[in-house]
Amino acid sequence: MKNALFTRFLCSLFIIGTALLPSVSHAQAWAFKGGYGSTTGTDRCSGIAIDAAGNAYITGSFTGTLDFGTGVMTAVGNLDGFVAKFSAAGVCQWAIRFNGPGTAQDQGLGIATNGTSVFVGGVYQTSLSINGAAAITGYGGIDGFGFKLDAATGATQWATVFGSGSTDAVQAMCIDNSGNMYVTGYFSSNATYPTATFGSFTRSTNGGTGTDAYVAKLDGSTGAVSWVSNGGMSGYNDNVSNSGVAYVPTLNSVVMVGSLQAPSAGTTVNYSTASPVSNVTLTSQGGLDICVLKLDANTGAFQSGISVAGASSSNEEALAAAYDSYSQKVVLTGYFNTGALTFGSNPTINPIGSDDIFYAAYDPATNNFAWSKSSGSTIQDRGQSIGTNGAGSVFITGRYRNTMTAPTASTPLTVVSSRTSSADEIYLLEVNSTTGNATRLLTPVGDATITTGDIGTGVASRAGKTWLGGMFGGTISFPGLGTLTTSGGTTADILLSRFDAPVALPVRLLSFTGELVSDDVRLTWKTESETDNDHFEVERSTDGRTFRSIGQSQAAGTAHTYSLTDPSVSSTGAASVWYRLRIVARNGSASYSQVVRVSLGKKAVEISALPNPFHAGLHLNLNMPADADIHVSISDMAGRQVVNRTIQVSKGFSTEAITEADKLVNGVYNLVIDCNGQKTIQRIIKQ
Repeated sequence: MKNALFTRFLCSLFIIGTALLPSVSHAQAWAFKGGYGSTTGTDRCSGIAIDAAGNAYITGSFTGTLDFGTGVMTAVGNLDGFVAKFSAAGVCQWAIRFNGPGTAQDQGLGIATNGTSVFVGGVYQTSLSINGAAAITGYGGIDGFGFKLDAATGATQWATVFGSGSTDAVQAMCIDNSGNMYVTGYFSSNATYPTATFGSFTRSTNGGTGTDAYVAKLDGSTGAVSWVSNGGMSGYNDNVSNSGVAYVPTLNSVVMVGSLQAPSAGTTVNYSTASPVSNVTLTSQGGLDICVLKLDANTGAFQSGISVAGASSSNEEALAAAYDSYSQKVVLTGYFNTGALTFGSNPTINPIGSDDIFYAAYDPATNNFAWSKSSGSTIQDRGQSIGTNGAGSVFITGRYRNTMTAPTASTPLTVVSSRTSSADEIYLLEVNSTTGNATRLLTPVGDATITTGDIGTGVASRAGKTWLGGMFGGTISFPGLGTLTTSGGTTADILLSRFDAPVALPVRLLSFTGELVSDDVRLTWKTESETDNDHFEVERSTDGRTFRSIGQSQAAGTAHTYSLTDPSVSSTGAASVWYRLRIVARNGSASYSQVVRVSLGKKAVEISALPNPFHAGLHLNLNMPADADIHVSISDMAGRQVVNRTIQVSKGFSTEAITEADKLVNGVYNLVIDCNGQKTIQRIIKQ
């Protein structure tokens, strides 16, 4: 069982190589490094998340003993799981262990936070005890779990387990703005164990054998399963190595990425729900193919899907996903081997070696891909984790061998491993979120004298600080910061590191507002700075999903206030209209602003946030046509909500202080004010 589990989640042996000096594409500004582990066995960080205050949360697994600086934890099973919180400075605040009985293997595989709570998903065996609490009995074999912790203390708030009597897993998870949790992975059913249990729901795999991919929603307050949706091919396995899931707030949808498997090219694979009735059918090329599915976040109904495949019977898998609020796309990464891949209408990407890294941007509004790229070497490479900073950059980490190249708009970026072709090296790749072109490629220096490899398995970025988690063996060096050494020599230890770099935005948009004036809508937007942008296109929608251009303004190239009038908009017959800015750069790449909704036939509410930028004392200036309740929320550039409150406002002019904003770390945020369905969205900057 141990070997089977490790095969699905990342475990391999490596052969000794000779040291090479690394060649890197940029100066490396590593700011923090930490190594943690036992003297025996393999320890790893499998997932990482950060909050608005800059704290980092990690999960993974360990053997023997583990101390992050808050006290020694001793594993009960063969493999225990952990969750730990680190301050922005890299000091551990708390750590907890979760485990099964003496022979169990338990792992945390996915983690997310909203700053108030921490959500963790993974696998356990037989039973699950969190931080020494009474054990929750499982369904037999290896099952999946999701639990919620208090972010301040690590105290357990709820835990939910699900599975069959065979092998099941939560491989990845995410949360929405209300704190609901979405998990994905695979579950099994067969003649001995015909169903898997998810709360009050039972599910069987398609055809009753093999494993199916699934997505389930857990209520953020109680952990109760709200719905579960699945699909796959009878007798075959889905989401074999890993999967990813991302919540899309603009559509209230969930996107799962992973893999499907079928016996031969042309075989169809079905994903469906009975209530409500939904069905998506994808076509396989044989072997493992990349699978992308979009579901309704309220009901779990399948809405659309797409598969991507290389040569017949070759293997390609998506291993991770994240929502990028800057481009409003879902970014994904993984690997492909023999045969070229074509993502939608994008140029075909070709493998360099046996396994190469791919990364792509999926547009959930159109069920197509905005861009796709590949990187790698002549041997085996993986994209293991992906994250965004919400400010125009996507970050990917994983493993590579030999020499890795990443495409840019001109000369490719290159790094050379410190090892030979026999052992893996960690990389950190930064790409532009609207084009996929690489902007930075870094690698720490691994130990070339041992058999253990180095792997990046988690990445999260915010406000110019990018946290990277994973595992390393022997020694690992960070240019300008020094060297870490494992506790057990050749065994693998947990790695946590941070890279600091300023966030460069092509356009810093301070505000974008819409106001109804008679039968027209007057749109106004203000920039703080502009770099290499060509023009702004204003797009309008009458349903909040399908947008068309209604006009454009040439970029000023510096801080500027723009306006555009949409005439006679009430003639559309819509009760509300939605607007967004398409910000077009000189090289043709484009990104989008947040969406503004304007209710027609109602006097506009006048609201502004001042001062902006601010250090302290952020307040709202209000001019209300009538008494009303307004909902105020502030989200960081990764879409995480950090302020959420409702204010009772009287008719006329008034001022309301937003004292919660004083506690925010420096950075860029989106302020959303909702009054009776009319939203004002303003970009604010904390300095």
